[in-house]
Amino acid sequence: MLRMNASDFSFLGIAGANLVALLALMLVIWRIARGFKNGLVAEGSGLFALAGTYYLLKWAGELLAEKISSLPVSGKYAQLLVYLVAFYLVYKLLSGIFKRVGANLRRIPFLGWVDGALGAVLGCLSAAFVLYLVEKMTGLDVKRCVEEFLTRLPVSLPLQ
Repeated sequence: MLRMNASDFSFLGIAGANLVALLALMLVIWRIARGFKNGLVAEGSGLFALAGTYYLLKWAGELLAEKISSLPVSGKYAQLLVYLVAFYLVYKLLSGIFKRVGANLRRIPFLGWVDGALGAVLGCLSAAFVLYLVEKMTGLDVKRCVEEFLTRLPVSLPLQ
């Protein structure tokens, strides 16, 4: 497992913790909007594919770690990049399979806003799962970065 600090991600004068928090918040907002647009079945299949990808890579992690160590490029960023590429490829494969299976379920008559609202909830859950995986794979404390970022905003937001 990699151990990274938020300061490893400073970019264009933006502090690393702020950048991590902004990226996390953008991911959550994007996934909620996409979930509302796509609906329950598409987001459910995507979330199922995300969880399946995680467990599949966890199962095949030893083989992947062995292959990574034989790469000519080394370092924590190369290792993270290989894991992310493998994660993305397996996710796309499983997502495509589950969307094909779920195509028949879309014929069930849902009210449009109910389908969208439930899709938004599943989109938020998938964003939370992705952030959990980022924390687990890199050791970053994303929750702390977001909390610190929100407490420094000039507007008071309820955090509890």
